[in-house]
Amino acid sequence: MTVSSAAGRSPSAARAAGRAADDPLARVAALDGVAEAVDAARAAVDKVLAHRILRRRSAEITTESTLRSARASAALEGADLPMDDLRAR
Repeated sequence: MTVSSAAGRSPSAARAAGRAADDPLARVAALDGVAEAVDAARAAVDKVLAHRILRRRSAEITTESTLRSARASAALEGADLPMDDLRAR
């Protein structure tokens, strides 16, 4: 792919256009709006990573996020686990 062929496209769109045909997600990545959504998600993650408080308390935040994810997964399976019970374990 030449630089001129990527003109006017987002970085994600340019990458998606240059992928090999055997990439199972290439067709999804090429759909309208996907590249822009990927770019927006990447920008949001970069913003979170740059947040000073989140960097200082990353271990605490990671633990809380993991507990909430575990609770959500359990809820999908029909279990109702109070967060306080999970934090006590």
